[in-house]
Amino acid sequence: TSPLRRTQKFGTAESSAITLDEATDIIAGAIRSTSSGESVAILDQQPGRDISLQYRRLCARLSHGVYLRAPMIEDATLAVCASMMGLPGESLGFDLENARTIVSFGAPLFDGWGTPGRMMQLAENRRKNGRPAILQIETRQSRTALQADSWIPIRPGTEGVLALGLANVLVQERLCNVSGLRAVAPDFQRSDSTSFAELLVSFTPEIVSAATGISADRIRSVARTMAADSPAVVLGAGDPAGGPLRPEENFAIASLNFLLGSVGRQGGIVARRQAAELRATEPGLPTANQIQDLPDRSIRVLLLDGAESGHAIPWSLVERKLADEKALVVSFSPYPAGLSRHAEIVVPSPVSLESLQDVPTPFHSPVETFSLSAPLLSPPQGTVEPAEMIKRITAALGIASE
Repeated sequence: TSPLRRTQKFGTAESSAITLDEATDIIAGAIRSTSSGESVAILDQQPGRDISLQYRRLCARLSHGVYLRAPMIEDATLAVCASMMGLPGESLGFDLENARTIVSFGAPLFDGWGTPGRMMQLAENRRKNGRPAILQIETRQSRTALQADSWIPIRPGTEGVLALGLANVLVQERLCNVSGLRAVAPDFQRSDSTSFAELLVSFTPEIVSAATGISADRIRSVARTMAADSPAVVLGAGDPAGGPLRPEENFAIASLNFLLGSVGRQGGIVARRQAAELRATEPGLPTANQIQDLPDRSIRVLLLDGAESGHAIPWSLVERKLADEKALVVSFSPYPAGLSRHAEIVVPSPVSLESLQDVPTPFHSPVETFSLSAPLLSPPQGTVEPAEMIKRITAALGIASE
């Protein structure tokens, strides 16, 4: 219930309470000492909130400010599809309710994926109507795999290979959408000038079978089912124990939606209906970078938002981005746990139901939403809203705040 500062003494971390003014001065001083080639970064695990806008404004006012988001996991397929269409990442959504087939590469559809109410309703529709059919491609027999129409066990780390094998069948058997293949081609880049269609030739069902452990006949069967029982949605989330998929794997999975003609189609991936009056835009705001894409040893000051994405971020990934052992890590968190355990400064923020908070649109939603979480409890004395902390930091730096 008061800011903490951790120091290392004789190899042991010790925590001591400091005042809010002391915490502000330490943070502002570290930001001022940032040199050329170093950055002040803010890691926001739940982009799209009002506080996210405050973080981006602060980054825009710093010559070395960088706005970061967690690695893309659940929303990776939509983000890749949007990028291939030249659209912002939040422009698309899944029309799961009108899909006839859902092909999931490790997405825990019935294990906490997306929003519980929507997925519970989807499960109810499946019990009543038998649609959509779900093909679960996953390394383990999860709860989702048990409820799926078909569980396709795959060797860990071979999701991208299987996606290219399915694409091979779609192209070779002329089951794909020709315009979709043309849409994928410009975004496929290889140093040896190999085209996407030429690459697929090397991923025959027999070759893919040897890599993935899935029989060639079953690979052909899955591809034919995707094409015949459309509209189909293909989405990826990766192995829960293996972390997010690599960019090339996400590209291979996303490309299947184009080959199936599912992008821009009811029951596929659709443009998110947006409430323009709620989307205030400002020029000059930085876009979100993924933390793993930042150069190693480049962050001098790192501010961690207390909200969590629901997916663990390994400290080894964060530590690799810090300039050195003297880099300052600050956490706006109710608890000294998770990434906060590694922060030198922890500023306690209210927990859920202790403050008025806005809820961002779920990543998978085809409709933009605006929701508020009202406070039901009074926060303990000494807690500080992250927005208030940002105001204090900007004032200490002499930066005009809004």
